[in-house]
Amino acid sequence: MLSHNKHPAPYLASATIVPSQLRALRHAGLGRVMSYLRDSKALFSLVDDGAGGRLQTVKRLMKFQLRCLWYRSHLQKLLTQLTALGLDALIDQHPHTITRTLRSYLDSRLSMARRVNAQLGYFEWAKETLRSEHLQALYRGDGYELWYHDFDPQGCKILLSSAAKMGREGELELTLVFDGSVLERLAFTMIPDGYRNGEPCLWVGGIQGMQHQREAARSLQHKLSRLRPSAVLITALKALASAWGVERLYAVGDETHVFSAYRWTLRKRRHRHYDHLWREHDAQRVDDGAWALSPSLESHSTSACL
Repeated sequence: MLSHNKHPAPYLASATIVPSQLRALRHAGLGRVMSYLRDSKALFSLVDDGAGGRLQTVKRLMKFQLRCLWYRSHLQKLLTQLTALGLDALIDQHPHTITRTLRSYLDSRLSMARRVNAQLGYFEWAKETLRSEHLQALYRGDGYELWYHDFDPQGCKILLSSAAKMGREGELELTLVFDGSVLERLAFTMIPDGYRNGEPCLWVGGIQGMQHQREAARSLQHKLSRLRPSAVLITALKALASAWGVERLYAVGDETHVFSAYRWTLRKRRHRHYDHLWREHDAQRVDDGAWALSPSLESHSTSACL
């Protein structure tokens, strides 16, 4: 599903795979985790919500089973490496994690092999950077509260969690909550940077504003000197990248968003014009479908305010 085979997202390098470790794991057997490969219908029942009634669910099941069969070797690589990282318990608790790469993920140009490498790159970074208890905490409950301000009587906070609702756009999610209501979500992940010998870089796969919360968003903008909710989350993201020591930030464009290659019924999920948004934040194009964001907290322009 690469839109340009000549330019397969060069900022994405391969994740580190240890062949001897994978061979040992394959021979040892992976128990319940590897059973997902043997029974795709059981896995489907864990990740599908049954929306649209029986007929639509059967259609999704057939597509899901075909993808699992077609990409079996890639799924086995993903499962064995995640197990090697000691994340089999997380997979059992959150099986949707291993199904994200079966469809467009992070960038619509990525092949299945590169999608798997991207996800493995994130989990390798997470295991090396985050404490085990912190990683587990991201995948349960409401996540971590990174910032809170009391505007009396309303409170405003930014949460960091796993990207349950935007999982195909990133593994992690920043959520802006005002007066108890979600105003905006930003999905991102860490991938190996092909420009920097595989060093971790941050990739923004999507930003979603809640259409039914426009009045609340305007109220918050008034309290934040007209700064848009999206600008608040982008600033928080840059601060988080700085704390993690990550210097390279990339972002998806209009033509490479995960829903950009779909028919209209799915494309309409993307309400944001990403190319315009990144220009407002002084980003630079790195290829036909991606943008490079400045890590500077002072880089957004006045157009990011209304």
